[in-house]
Amino acid sequence: MRGQHVILRHTLLSIAFVLLFLLLNRPEVIVIARLGAVVWYPAMGLILAMMLGISPWYGILTGLSDTLAGLLIYNQPLTTYSQTIGSVAVASLYASAAYVLRGPLRIDLRLHRRRDVVLYVSVTTTAALASTGVGVMCLAADRAIHWSEFWQSASVWFLGDEIGLLGVAPFLLIHVFPWVRRQLSLGPLAETEEKHPLQTSGSWAVVELGGQICALLLSLWVLFGEPFVHFQASFLTFVPVIWAAMRQGTQRVATGLLALNFGIVVGLHYTPQPSALQPKYGLLMFVVSATGLIVASAVTERHRLAAELLERTAELVDANKQMIAARYKAEEASRIKSEFLANMSHEIRTPMNGIVGMTELVLETELTQEQRDYLTMAKSSGDALLGVIDDILDFSKVESGRLELDPVEFNLQDEIGETLRGLALRAQEKDLELACLVDPQLPACVVGDSGRLRQVLVNLVGNAIKFTEQGEVVVEARLDSRSHEGLVLHFSVADTGIGIPAEKHALVFEAFAQADSSTTRNYGGTGLGLAICSRLVGLMGGRIWLESGTGKGSTFHFTVRFEVAERQSPHPVATKHIALQQVPVLVVDDNAANRRVLLEMLAVWGMKAMAVGSGEAALEAIDQAEASGAGFRLVIIDSRMPEMDGFQLADRLRHNRRLSSVMMLQSGQRGKVERCREMGITAYLLKPVLQVELLSAILTALGEKPGAGTPESVNRYGPQEKSRSLRILVAEDNPVNQRVVVSMLEKMGHVPSIAPNGLEAIAMIETEIYDLVFMDVQMPEMDGLTATRQIREGEKLTGQHIPIIAMTAHAIKGDKERCLEAGMDAYISKPVSSLGIAEKIAATFGVKPRGDEVERALPSGEPAPSWDRTKVLERVEGDETLLRELVQIFLEESPKQLTLLQRAIETANPEQIERTAHSLKGELIYLGLPEAARKAKDLEQMGHERTLRAAVNLFPAFRAEVSGATAAMRHLLAEKSEDR
Repeated sequence: MRGQHVILRHTLLSIAFVLLFLLLNRPEVIVIARLGAVVWYPAMGLILAMMLGISPWYGILTGLSDTLAGLLIYNQPLTTYSQTIGSVAVASLYASAAYVLRGPLRIDLRLHRRRDVVLYVSVTTTAALASTGVGVMCLAADRAIHWSEFWQSASVWFLGDEIGLLGVAPFLLIHVFPWVRRQLSLGPLAETEEKHPLQTSGSWAVVELGGQICALLLSLWVLFGEPFVHFQASFLTFVPVIWAAMRQGTQRVATGLLALNFGIVVGLHYTPQPSALQPKYGLLMFVVSATGLIVASAVTERHRLAAELLERTAELVDANKQMIAARYKAEEASRIKSEFLANMSHEIRTPMNGIVGMTELVLETELTQEQRDYLTMAKSSGDALLGVIDDILDFSKVESGRLELDPVEFNLQDEIGETLRGLALRAQEKDLELACLVDPQLPACVVGDSGRLRQVLVNLVGNAIKFTEQGEVVVEARLDSRSHEGLVLHFSVADTGIGIPAEKHALVFEAFAQADSSTTRNYGGTGLGLAICSRLVGLMGGRIWLESGTGKGSTFHFTVRFEVAERQSPHPVATKHIALQQVPVLVVDDNAANRRVLLEMLAVWGMKAMAVGSGEAALEAIDQAEASGAGFRLVIIDSRMPEMDGFQLADRLRHNRRLSSVMMLQSGQRGKVERCREMGITAYLLKPVLQVELLSAILTALGEKPGAGTPESVNRYGPQEKSRSLRILVAEDNPVNQRVVVSMLEKMGHVPSIAPNGLEAIAMIETEIYDLVFMDVQMPEMDGLTATRQIREGEKLTGQHIPIIAMTAHAIKGDKERCLEAGMDAYISKPVSSLGIAEKIAATFGVKPRGDEVERALPSGEPAPSWDRTKVLERVEGDETLLRELVQIFLEESPKQLTLLQRAIETANPEQIERTAHSLKGELIYLGLPEAARKAKDLEQMGHERTLRAAVNLFPAFRAEVSGATAAMRHLLAEKSEDR
């Protein structure tokens, strides 16, 4: 008898399901535009709730009902794909989803737990995607839609199913099917019958329910009401849903979602909308349903956990212990991060110390002007690289807003010129003109953070070069405003590159953002540079903005606030020299921007300037001027021009004795200097041309004496004044750094000794007498800080005190303080320089440091074409012993570095490839191996850009070249040994 009742109830349920399914498929219910295009599909919620709440076997009835609906409502023949394959596939997919949720996953059908909601959404969404694909393909096969409409129809189908799954099925599962199951005597299925933690009672609950109903009705009225139809305030529909979700959780929000979705459908019937807007309402229903369900599950889960935690005090105590442990873990992670940054700084700065130090040592020898230019450019580039390292380590401060400016007094024009000279080679490699114009009315010296100004300029000019394929990059600096508080400078960087769409102007200043996704593939970069520039400019009291359009180039503007320095150096640029007044001068340059910049410079000095764009035009202009009796006295020529270059023009003008010439060379044309001399050209300039250098060259060409403040044509490193001889202990583990420091000290007349670690330094101090110790902080066996502490402990017994100067590559804030706390007397940062060492010795003993200052100039030129022992010997002032030591160090270290580089390539480690290739590059350049150094540079770039396949192809040739050089070096050592 009981079995008969169960069968009867299932029969009645099946009939009710079919009738309700047909009702929910009515066009007026689903708001259908055509087959496959509906606003929502509530029948899908009924299907899933039936199969999930009762049995997946109801999938058979679902397939039959779907076929019946197509036949009765939409007049689809039984032979169509949708009526056969489509119906069976859709029913099977959702039956499988119900089986998985009921069986292996065993979710709580009342959706009380967040886990249950996540699993429910994930599995049903997967089923919806699959059924959408099958259903839309069937429609296309039946020619109900065109194949070109596939994706549009699929998106609408998917949204309609999802609304039913998220906005209808939860209500049925929570409020309807528990009662149905009891009537069928099936018992609970993974359901919790306990009282929900968010359930409340009393008058306040009734008032709150009424408020939520009113809010829902009000949102529908605003959405469809005539007075508000133009406001499109669809966001208000979230208010009642989020209210119910936050207060009552999934039980209340399931009801609210059903009511809201049916309300929207009713609104669409009473206030018809254009068919184009109907998918937007479907999207709104989907977003609101998904948001409400997810928020409600999170809130329900939170309150359920809170109730359990209140009942289990022990768990609360354990959770507190875990929080404390997590805090300690975070603090430890922060400490490890700081140590990592310190170690990284040390590893980068240590090889840089060798490169910059050796360059400085060679600069103190007798060199030709061209050699000195190359080496001063190399040193300047090394200094710039150290600045980049500091910028990287400061990035965390930029993010946290704790970056501090370091205002110093500096020469504005020198700083701009030096910055652009460092970028000139990059511009030349792409055949771009790089021009600079600084307002001569600006003060010569200002007070501000010159390093941050350089960082902004390097980033903007570097970007301009990178994104410009032809044309020019022009940098200008002008006075924006002046007051008693200081002055505001206006900088601009203009290029003729690809440009940036107007709608992307604000985006490019956001972190990790670029104007177009293809930019990353075509040009590289993280999209972080402009964000840092924006922060830095803001810190300097200015702002940054952009003028650009697609294909029209870009101009980046920024302003910064500086103070005027109290002491102003002579400013010859802003002065009108009597010797230059009304002097006729001809500018010959094929680039219009460069001509404009030069004409503005010349006008400041009262010269009568004229500009032409080619050699032929220059010859014609000179002939016309001669014919009129007002011939030119000076011609300024660009060396690189099409058709007739600068040297060809100068050769044509050699017969004109009244005409003096100034040649403008590119940064990579320093080898053309000798040609200038041979042709009688009295002065030459490097592009980008700076006002002060142009003035000096003009005065020199015209036979006038340059005034105060103009640069001399040759900068010499004078001999160093000797201080009294000291016995100095150098505690340093790196062999290259040992040799650099020892050579610097020996040139000063001191007697250095070496200790490779802290333990040996202590032992040597106990057995020998030293006047001073240079102590590296990071060494094996015993670091410098520990060694210093032990030395100071020993001095407490003897009453003596030996000065110790810390020598470290760390660049983290607080390192200096830690060194001083350990007992050190002073602190010098790597890479060390002769001037820095001399100043520390002078400060410690009162001896006079060397009088000359190491100057910074341009990037290095091209080294010799192959390894030449004679050239390298000249670099070390003919010191055979030093040469042998350097070669021996290279022979010992290069095999290790090659092995490390090969392993990095084999294991696809781009960071290690970049680091090792960079280290080898510096050594190869110094040892006169340009081709190998170029390959090392290419490998470094490949590591940076992660082009590992190219690195695999290049490495064998690089290794062979280095091996050939080391063989020649070993032969040299063997010959010298035989001579002995």
